[in-house]
Amino acid sequence: MEQRGQYITLLCEQHQCGHIPKDRMIKVLLSYDNPVMTKFVIDSDGKYYNERMDIEVKKRASYCESRKLASHSRKIYVDHTIDHTIDHTIDRMDNGNSNDIINTNIKSKEGMQGEIESKKFIPPTIEQVIEYCNERNNGINPNKWMDFYISKGWMIGKNKMKDWRAAVRTWEKTEIISQPKKTWKKPPDNLYQ
Repeated sequence: MEQRGQYITLLCEQHQCGHIPKDRMIKVLLSYDNPVMTKFVIDSDGKYYNERMDIEVKKRASYCESRKLASHSRKIYVDHTIDHTIDHTIDRMDNGNSNDIINTNIKSKEGMQGEIESKKFIPPTIEQVIEYCNERNNGINPNKWMDFYISKGWMIGKNKMKDWRAAVRTWEKTEIISQPKKTWKKPPDNLYQ
């Protein structure tokens, strides 16, 4: 067991630091005639190394380098794909689309790429909700709608809300409206702060 411990210690040392100087070998093995010494060969600099560990270290370094190159080529492919998609779609985008995720007024590829990467939901202002409800003439009380989703933490069931306009449209289908449709006005400025 003592020799096994010495052998493992030397393998770890070689893996971490490279070939081992003779004085370090003697310090770990406690003697020059230790049977563990036969598991190591001497290189041209007079340092000791285990041939199998040397092969494994080189294989691992080669693998890491290949993964780094593959990762780099995937990034180039993704960047190329985004550029290609932007080139072919930016001119065809409908300027009437008011989608929060894709801003159709973007003129540069860099801006478009930033929009694609940032799909984080941003809660609407009460003014936006009022404007949207009035535009759709749906009779939904924007204040009630806003209070409901603020109280829920902008969650729909167990999921975070992604598109507030879709939530308004869903209310149109499920909300029973007993009042006549009316146009809503902006509440006081400090109501939602």
